[in-house]
Amino acid sequence: MNRSEQIQHDVTTRFGIASGCKLFTAIAISQLVEQGKLSFSTSLDSFQTFDLPHLSPNVTVHQLLTHTSGIPDYFNESVSDDLEALWRDIPMYRLQQLCDFLPLFQQKTMKDEPVARFSYNNAGYILLGLIVEEVTGQSFTDYIEQSIFQPADMTASGYFSLDALPPKTALGYIDNSDGTWRTNQYAIPSELLATYLLHNLKWELLGKTVLLPATVMDQARRAVPALNGCQSASLNRLRLALMSRSWYAPQ
Repeated sequence: MNRSEQIQHDVTTRFGIASGCKLFTAIAISQLVEQGKLSFSTSLDSFQTFDLPHLSPNVTVHQLLTHTSGIPDYFNESVSDDLEALWRDIPMYRLQQLCDFLPLFQQKTMKDEPVARFSYNNAGYILLGLIVEEVTGQSFTDYIEQSIFQPADMTASGYFSLDALPPKTALGYIDNSDGTWRTNQYAIPSELLATYLLHNLKWELLGKTVLLPATVMDQARRAVPALNGCQSASLNRLRLALMSRSWYAPQ
């Protein structure tokens, strides 16, 4: 709801899903694999979009997808879940494009060797989005809207700027310890990390739409490692993106 205006949400309300939008990044990459424009084993040194002097050139697309790349992140969720704190020193209004995130981590060294362990990583999905842009020649958000939302008839969903939200879009809130609250407008940057979905149509429409063939999803499914039995919500979300039979055509 809109707490200030006391407006209740209904079935036509859009909701921001934050990292849930990694699902669409994974689908986009898999579509490009289907088209033969890259593979899950393609390494970072194959791309010209970004300068990553301290990262292993052997990091692959698959490792970025499965959070096993070992690259540094711009926000370590294992240390703190206060994403808002990150933007106290970094003007979020400057982060208008995916490439704007690169200075936040591109001079850092590797956290781990590739595939050494699972570590949830937002920067990896920034790189995947940049790969989509380099391979397609489109902006990331344009590609997602044209190749995923439109085929799935998700016409009310999109990547919207927090300071220019369309009608029927819910606001996010942070509850303070004293019982007061504030919106999360200063806790997440621009539109790039917050997809807004017409929530009651999200899974239903995706489930009815063929976005990927079985052959590509079989490649992804075979590649996903056990990762020592990790059952984190983050990994489950990634597995859902790569392995669910709702989003590809059965053989």
